[in-house]
Amino acid sequence: MKESLTINLYKQPPSKINLVTRHLAVPVQLHMHNFYELELIVSGTGTNRINGIPFPIRPGLMYLLTPNDTHQIDVEGQVTVIHIGFLPDQPGGFTLPLPSGGVALQLKPEELAQVKSLFHTVEKECASLDAYRFHGAWAALTLILIKLIRDGQVCASASSFQKLQPALLYIWEHCSEEGLDLQQVAAYCSLSPSYFSSLFHKTFGSSFSEYLAECRLRCACYLLSETDISITDVVYESGFSSPSRFFRVFKARFHVTPSQYRKDHGEIASIAIEEQVPISIWQSGQSYVSSQVDAVQAETGK
Repeated sequence: MKESLTINLYKQPPSKINLVTRHLAVPVQLHMHNFYELELIVSGTGTNRINGIPFPIRPGLMYLLTPNDTHQIDVEGQVTVIHIGFLPDQPGGFTLPLPSGGVALQLKPEELAQVKSLFHTVEKECASLDAYRFHGAWAALTLILIKLIRDGQVCASASSFQKLQPALLYIWEHCSEEGLDLQQVAAYCSLSPSYFSSLFHKTFGSSFSEYLAECRLRCACYLLSETDISITDVVYESGFSSPSRFFRVFKARFHVTPSQYRKDHGEIASIAIEEQVPISIWQSGQSYVSSQVDAVQAETGK
């Protein structure tokens, strides 16, 4: 029986380097990270909005997101992406200067195969059991980042995004609290409730209440697929005030009941927002979880 844990759905930093291939069939909600995220689009189409700047999703789109950036993904059908999460300030980590904001680059067809090979080298090195795995993984990751930083487009955030970015983190940290409301988040950002509400909708394209409800639904999805707690407990652990409201909103959003969702997804987290859950379950639909350097280190004692 799994334990019910207090889950921080935003702050789940990767340990050193983590790599996973994800298949996204649903939109990825607007979010931030508390680590660096490097992604390469392998297939599919859609739009990735980095700090509000739209980038067409197609094979070869590569981007780096820092803890200062927001992004959201709209997919057309299914998008396959190779994801690397990392923290640069680790022993044996980077000496490479990293940008303070996001960078995006559309690779040329002849460049894509080479860069994909480097991503796979990171994966291979992470999975290695020898004493050089950290150095090999960082070396391949460094080559990828040099290419991106040299040739990519800086995605500076607009002032409105910068003003509201702390709100996104605060919402994710407190979304499971039933009493969280617009006034509380506005005060956290030192803004009046009316101005905060207007700016939030204008900047992010949804109201505060819509965004908060989506965060709570994603929390519920995680609890349903990754814990064995009762559905009644899921209701309150994810911040909803009553089972009747939860069932109504959940079915309207996912077109199935919570019980059916749990049955369908089993051990697979359906959350499409990678920073919400530990790297080992960063999956949406069918995904292939790859290597985690610290997990290997823990198992081998090296």
